[in-house]
Amino acid sequence: MTPSATDASSKLIIGIDIGTRLSAVSYLLTRNGTPSGPIQHVKRWPGITATAQNQGGTTVPSLMYYGEDNRIKYGYDAEDEKHAAGYDSRRLVREFKRAVHRLGTNNVSVAAGSAFDQALQESDAGITLRDVYTDWLRFLMQQAKPQIEQRYSRSAGREWVTVWSERIVVLVIPNGWGIPEQATLRGALVDASFISVGTNARFVVESEVALYSAKGLKQFKPKKGEDFMVCDVGAATTDLALYTVLSENPLQVQEVKDHPSISIEAGLALAEEQTDEGNYVADDNDLGSFADDSVSPDDPSEAKDAALNKALDEQFSKIVQAIKGMIGQRQPKVLNPNHHLVFPTNITPFL
Repeated sequence: MTPSATDASSKLIIGIDIGTRLSAVSYLLTRNGTPSGPIQHVKRWPGITATAQNQGGTTVPSLMYYGEDNRIKYGYDAEDEKHAAGYDSRRLVREFKRAVHRLGTNNVSVAAGSAFDQALQESDAGITLRDVYTDWLRFLMQQAKPQIEQRYSRSAGREWVTVWSERIVVLVIPNGWGIPEQATLRGALVDASFISVGTNARFVVESEVALYSAKGLKQFKPKKGEDFMVCDVGAATTDLALYTVLSENPLQVQEVKDHPSISIEAGLALAEEQTDEGNYVADDNDLGSFADDSVSPDDPSEAKDAALNKALDEQFSKIVQAIKGMIGQRQPKVLNPNHHLVFPTNITPFL
C-alpha cells in the first residue's frame, strides 16, 4: 500500500550521492519525523545495461557528453557515445567530483591535463564547474521526479503540491567543504529545480555517511566518551574524521575539538589513471622483467598483464602511503591503543 502524504507534518527527503564514477538518488517520506516506509531508490536510468539493471539498477555513471549541437548525453548514454562515430574525448566530462576543491571559485585553469579539465577548457560553451553540477543535478532530477510522484502523489491528492514544494534535499559532500562550496551547490540545486529555495538544502560529509555503514560491524562497539577515527577511501578521494561518542544507543557523535575532518585526493581511480591502463603497451624488456614462474617469457600477453599489474601495484602503493601518512598525522593526537580506527571500505587489507 502506498503511504499517505496528506499529513501537514509530512516531509519528503531526497538524498543525492554524486560519486567520482557513480551517482545515486534515494528518497523517503516522513510523517511527524517517522519514516512512512523503507528508503526508496531511483532506478530505470536511461540506457541502463541489462547487467546493471539485474544488479539493482540504483546507480548511474557520473558521465556527461557535451555534443557539438549543445545537446548533452548523460550516464549510460554518455558511455555509449564513446563508441559512436565522431566521438571527441575532449567533450566527455567524467570524474568531475575530483574538482570539488575548486568548486567555490569555478577555476578551471589549474590541474590541466585530465579529461575533465580538457572538456571544460576546450568547450565552445565555456562550461564552468557550476554548470557541470547544475547539468548533472538537472538530469538526476528529471529521472527522480516522476518516480517519486508515482509512488506518493496519488494518495496525497492536493496536499502533494505542498509536500513537493517543501521537499528537503540532502547532498553528500567531501570532508572539508566550507561555505563557498556549499553556496555554489545550493545555487546549482535551485538552478536544476531540485529545490525551490536554497534553505531546503542540507549537507552531510562523506565520513558521517561511512559511519552509518560501519554501525553494522560486529567489531565496532564504541562506548560513551571514546574517540575513534573514520577513514573512508573512495575512487578519488579519501576522507578522514575524528569523533567522540556522546551516546551509544542511539549512536551520537561529534567531531573532536580542534581536529576538523579533512579530505585528500587519493583513491583507486587515481592509481588506475596514473598507470595509463588504457594505453599501456608492453615492450621487449617486459618479457624478462618478472621472476614469477607463472609468467611465460614466450607469451607477450602474459608479460603485458604482469607489467600492468606491477604498475598498478606501484601506483596503488603510493595512494596507500598517502592515506597512511594522513592517518599518522592525526592518530597520535587523540587515539590510544584501545580506541577504534574504522575503515568502511575494501581497502583495509592493504593498510
